[in-house]
Amino acid sequence: MRPTEPRPSRGASGSARRPTPPLSSPRASPRPAPALRILVAGVDKDDRAAVEAAVRQGLGPRADSGAWSVSVVQLAGKWSVTVDGGGRQSADVVAERALLADAVRSLADRDRDAAAVAPAAAQSGPPVEVRDRHVCERCGLGLLVVYEARPGEPKEVAPVACPHCWGIGHIEVGAWAAAGRDYRAERA
Repeated sequence: MRPTEPRPSRGASGSARRPTPPLSSPRASPRPAPALRILVAGVDKDDRAAVEAAVRQGLGPRADSGAWSVSVVQLAGKWSVTVDGGGRQSADVVAERALLADAVRSLADRDRDAAAVAPAAAQSGPPVEVRDRHVCERCGLGLLVVYEARPGEPKEVAPVACPHCWGIGHIEVGAWAAAGRDYRAERA
């Protein structure tokens, strides 16, 4: 004989009575969106607090003036900083660790005086593909280093693998490409 399951009690109408769900607590009012969101990548948890403090220092009292999102990524010893908020378009820059607060401050202030920003924006222009011709120090064969750069962007020395012998040489490329390792070497 098979054990039977207990049957629910029947009410006056003869239908099975469903258990009443427990009373839920009243819904809490939705939490407001955080005024400042800081995203940090490429660092260990010990350095994260110092980076977040530098971002807060750079924004200062502006952090309470609206929603801000600041992304800080460590790339090849440099810091890529992107600031979005305060009713402004997103902007980014590459900075040294010691200058993080200044970089955030300059990005947050960039639209304060539109007249001063317009000439700088016109001067920087859109990025263009750069194809620099070099000779490998190890094998002596030609190579092209390809990357994107903005007009007038400073250059930095970056390691480049020769596509012929795979020897590592050091060649100047645009600062943004060097920081993000966003360049390639081709056979010339």
